[in-house]
Amino acid sequence: GSMYASFLVNVTSAQTTGDYFFHFSTSPLNNNYFRGKVFIQKDSATDNFRFGLTNATSTIVPAVTTGYDYVYGTTYLVVLKYEIVSGSNNDLVHLWVNPSLPGTETTPQLTSTDVLTTEPSEIGTVALRQGDATKAPALIIDGIRVSNDWATLWSGEEPPTPVIIATGTPDPVYNIVGNP
Repeated sequence: GSMYASFLVNVTSAQTTGDYFFHFSTSPLNNNYFRGKVFIQKDSATDNFRFGLTNATSTIVPAVTTGYDYVYGTTYLVVLKYEIVSGSNNDLVHLWVNPSLPGTETTPQLTSTDVLTTEPSEIGTVALRQGDATKAPALIIDGIRVSNDWATLWSGEEPPTPVIIATGTPDPVYNIVGNP
């Protein structure tokens, strides 16, 4: 299946080296499975910045990137998608910046096809990363939403309450004085 995360980001400064600040991972978080890394990189010629995307690598090269079309102090809606593809070492990540809403999922601006040595069996977390001061952007991020469905990101409705069904007979509950 697929996992989506959307967020609002307002970049106040960036570095020419560039660094990632947001990604997916497994649950619990496992640094061997940081996937869908979203980068910001400054263009020293125009003083604008660009977004970059990789599936696993930790540098903006060889990330796929947008143009240096984005300006500081503007809030952008970003959508990240992790797509589990049947087979080995072929999962994909996609990125949209300011997609048309509401509506159906459109063609992503960026798709990363990094070849991975191992793939996670599931995506269970999103993570924010501060990064190194010589590479990382300074930004404000807000409105993080996570879903396994594009339309649910924008519905404004609460997702359904999960239902947990236990089979068998549970063990008795014990309480020992002095222990929680």
